Amino acid sequence: MSLEEERRASSERRRNILHLIVQFLEDLGLCDSRESLVAEAKIPNDVQVCDNVDLETMYLEFVSYYHIKFGRAPKIVKRVTRQEARKSAHRTSRPLNSAPKNSGKLGMGGSQTSDTWNSLSVVQICASSHASIGDGEKFGRPMLSSFENSSPEWREIAQLVCKDLVSDGVKVSWSEVIGAKNAKEVLKESVILPLEYPNLFREGSMEPWKCVLLHGPPGTGKTLLARALCAETRGKVSFFNISSSTIISKWRGESEKYLKVLFDVARFYSPSVIFFDEIEGLTSRRDSATEHEASRRMKSEFLGLLDGFTPSNGIFVLCNTNLPWEIDPAFLRRFEQKILVDLPSAEDRIEMVKNLLPGSSKWTNGAFERISKITEGFTGDDLRIACKDSLMRQVRKFIGAQKDASRAPNQPANVSLADFEASLDRVTPTASSIVEKHRQWQEKNHNHN
Repeated sequence: MSLEEERRASSERRRNILHLIVQFLEDLGLCDSRESLVAEAKIPNDVQVCDNVDLETMYLEFVSYYHIKFGRAPKIVKRVTRQEARKSAHRTSRPLNSAPKNSGKLGMGGSQTSDTWNSLSVVQICASSHASIGDGEKFGRPMLSSFENSSPEWREIAQLVCKDLVSDGVKVSWSEVIGAKNAKEVLKESVILPLEYPNLFREGSMEPWKCVLLHGPPGTGKTLLARALCAETRGKVSFFNISSSTIISKWRGESEKYLKVLFDVARFYSPSVIFFDEIEGLTSRRDSATEHEASRRMKSEFLGLLDGFTPSNGIFVLCNTNLPWEIDPAFLRRFEQKILVDLPSAEDRIEMVKNLLPGSSKWTNGAFERISKITEGFTGDDLRIACKDSLMRQVRKFIGAQKDASRAPNQPANVSLADFEASLDRVTPTASSIVEKHRQWQEKNHNHN
């Protein structure tokens, strides 16, 4: 289609919309408004809109489409000044998005239900408002009013992305993460040190790590490391916890838009950390024979955002996986550091038991040496389950003793070594069959770090 044909088509669309508005005003009985529009737009009076074409039907179809696509009703945003907003807050009149008194009667003779009027909400924004993390915390999530020139679709996706912005509830310190010294060192170099020593980490000279992959058997503490990083940088860094449900969409082209908007918002609220859990689900190997076109497009967009033409300054991407060998080589190249979160050492396992079982402080050194041998091959989560089972054993004994009030103790007794060994017998190491594969993969990819 030539440029002239596009202009004619656009002019035809605008003229048809005006005809629909004129007919709608006439059906509502708004004669003065209709005549003003006809005179200003120079609309001929010899045009009759078909009976099966009306704005109300189009509006309802649009609301239905919008609700299916975004899970919410569309909004009309009215710009007001801050002074007008304060005056509006003290008014006692009906809200802007409430139905008018005669909403049940229309000039066309039909009936209008309250659901139709309430399906589209009208909200106010201040003309001088600016987006910031501080303003966002007042309202429960970041404000995006600074993106005034962005499309409504972009702003809707941005609001969905901001739901994955972690604000509170994470209380894990570095001291609670036992072991994984190499991983903690890399995370501190990537996020914490640039905050403490900004003069050392400047663009063009010394830049921190931009993209890190944590891999290892399940239960070794990869997600716990991310939680500790989130807690240690609260108030200083925007932390996005992204799951596959946020990115993957059944609509064609939507996944690429979600990724693009995610990085736009993270760049706006930088410094930011984007955490992808189980990243192999989004970055699996590309196979032209069996892979769907939508999956290839999404991965191509993801690759460009991780290391493309537009720099991702102020954004740190942290990913973890239990299956690093299933990740596409193009994504592996973009991970500047690939860190193996291995099984805890004997010293680490003993320290975990001491932290999880306070009563174990009375055990002898020989008992701990015996436990370190028994727990060979256990992950941190395996030890947590064993300690929890030992504590539950004491709770069962305490409840059983309550039946005889004269002999009931005041509180559960400390866990004995025999009880803990009995609990260890009920726990099967979950990583024994896969840990060696992770070590071999780490050794193979070590030169690429």
